[in-house]
Amino acid sequence: MDPLSQAFIGSGVAQSFSKKGVQVRQALFCGAIGGLMPDIDILIRSNIDPLKAIEYHRHFTHSLFFIPFGGLFVAALLWLIFFRKNKKQKFSIIYLFSTLGYATHGLLDSCTAYGTQILWPFSDYRASWSVISIIDPLFTLPLIAFCILSYFKKERKYARSGIYLCMIYLLYGFYNQLSAKSYILDVAKNRGHEVEKIFMNPSLANNILWRSVYKSGNNYYIDAVNVRPFRNTVFYKGSKVEAIDKELVFDKIPKGSKQRDDIRRFSHFTKGYIYLHPNSNNVIADLRYSAVPNDIESLWGIKIDEENPQNHVKFISLRKVGSKQRQNFVGMVKGE
Repeated sequence: MDPLSQAFIGSGVAQSFSKKGVQVRQALFCGAIGGLMPDIDILIRSNIDPLKAIEYHRHFTHSLFFIPFGGLFVAALLWLIFFRKNKKQKFSIIYLFSTLGYATHGLLDSCTAYGTQILWPFSDYRASWSVISIIDPLFTLPLIAFCILSYFKKERKYARSGIYLCMIYLLYGFYNQLSAKSYILDVAKNRGHEVEKIFMNPSLANNILWRSVYKSGNNYYIDAVNVRPFRNTVFYKGSKVEAIDKELVFDKIPKGSKQRDDIRRFSHFTKGYIYLHPNSNNVIADLRYSAVPNDIESLWGIKIDEENPQNHVKFISLRKVGSKQRQNFVGMVKGE
């Protein structure tokens, strides 16, 4: 999720375990740095291999098993820079708050659709529960307010209230996801489709408008659905694209080549939701994301060079968000 959410979820959890008084303020600071630190993996990249950046983002630094070590790194850093001159300050307290903050990051990222390797090194499973957007003001702004209130009041109860609200909001996201998925499965049934796999993702900054991608036969079907309490569900029909096989697409590329391996890596990153972008030549795109949730225009993909199979693919941005797309998106969020 966005850095503000990661910082303050770390602060809120750390404050929730602090004692009243100055500890609440220390917890906000240490928890925030701990909550942000796992994203240091964005520094792992290669000019030769463009996929390394997406492969290692949300990798080992986000693992549940790395939490004690990540927390220790943050605590040591904070101790050396800010706290070592204070003889009354205990390193164990700084470590506790830093580790609590660090522990929240991978779990919160897992609630989005991107994919987080929380079980590394024992599994390359990419957890993507898809119950919240990577940016959601309704989740973040109340949390910030409660954490700041705890800071000034020097009371942990306000931070705890913020964490409880966040948990309720995530549970509401799970509920809406199940509602949207159930609706789409009924749509597929009415179309006479047998659903082989399905992906549901909340659109940007809300959890009521959902992007749906399901596979039936040789095609992916893309739709959107608006699910709100006490109102009728609104369905937005999309379109379909042909499914591709990571081993067969671009058949001129040898199986042992770098580009074939890169296609496999990109397929793993996208959970297999790949397709040939209709408006870009030789581009395999990620079908999970689009600016407008029932659109087939992806946000990113990889450029294939069949003439040079031993070169790595290029990772490219496909974002095209104009006034028409924004207007369509806003109207769909409103349920129009």
